[in-house]
Amino acid sequence: MPTDWHLVHYGSRAVGGCGLVMVESTGIGPDHRTTAADLGLSSEDQVAAHARLAGIIRSNGAIPAVQLQCAGRKSLHQVPWQGGGQNSPVPLDEGGWIPWAPSAVPFGGLTVPREMTMADIDVVVEDFEESARLADHAGYDVVEIHAAHGYLLHQFLSPRSNPRSDDYGGSLENRMRLALRVTKPVREAFPADKPAWCHSLVATNIVG
Repeated sequence: MPTDWHLVHYGSRAVGGCGLVMVESTGIGPDHRTTAADLGLSSEDQVAAHARLAGIIRSNGAIPAVQLQCAGRKSLHQVPWQGGGQNSPVPLDEGGWIPWAPSAVPFGGLTVPREMTMADIDVVVEDFEESARLADHAGYDVVEIHAAHGYLLHQFLSPRSNPRSDDYGGSLENRMRLALRVTKPVREAFPADKPAWCHSLVATNIVG
């Protein structure tokens, strides 16, 4: 949940004159975060803390926005200041979990992920939708779907991390399917008078 540190970190950007302040990399579920210390927005319990953060940003003259994130195979690494940092996984016996990904291909030396089933894909779509709904309840005026930088939606888009042979792999149309499936319910769950957009890297998606 957002803490006083986040209030200072993001609030200072608003005080500094930024027009929009994005609360980045906010997990749509506990197992979708890059680390266990990342912010999340997947339950009503987290809404009040996010509402406080959104309120600080707004009261200092900026638009509060939140980036919704699913890390996929880049999930479950140490926070930068512990152990091997972002290049080292968290063992299962130390609170780790098995990440989800398009295939069982790990990212660097991180934990080998589990190839997602169709049911898993449906869960991710539902989790993005719920997180967008909660973002509105928390008072954010913009949501951004994170589909870049090698995280889950980007993993599906890239042929390097997505060798699937079903409806979610192979052709560019198939590899785009999950990102498009996520975008529609997020747009429907977030008020029509508030912007919702998708952050992606199309060029690298196409060329790998």
